[in-house]
Amino acid sequence: MVGPFTRSQIGLDNSFKDKSLSPIWNYTQAEFFTLFKNAKIIQFCNYECYKPWENPYNLNFYGVKKDYLITYPYYNTWWMLAFSLKEFRKDFQEIQINNEKNAISFYCKLIEENTFKSKMYNNHIHKKKIRLYGLLRKF
Repeated sequence: MVGPFTRSQIGLDNSFKDKSLSPIWNYTQAEFFTLFKNAKIIQFCNYECYKPWENPYNLNFYGVKKDYLITYPYYNTWWMLAFSLKEFRKDFQEIQINNEKNAISFYCKLIEENTFKSKMYNNHIHKKKIRLYGLLRKF
């Protein structure tokens, strides 16, 4: 389970039973990390993180401030194991190529949005400077 690594990155409560009266997780933080070190199966919970084979370039999977990709353990391990399966290697390569294409268009949108926000902010500041300059000239 990777939820304890991702919940705080998406703005969700992430409390263990030794840290809260109403915990999200039914074990202590120490118990979790002990269990995690000896994990045999990793569960990728869909509502807490994107699954490795899904498109990570989606604003739902970005951090609280939406300025970084959510990361968690075993993401790269999953891909390494997936590519080791010769029968499915082509399928996984297609998925990875599509994710990379989505990454390019996603980052283009982010740059475009940030450029627009920056222009709007600069325009707002410029108008304030003009007003202030006009007020100062009266004196």
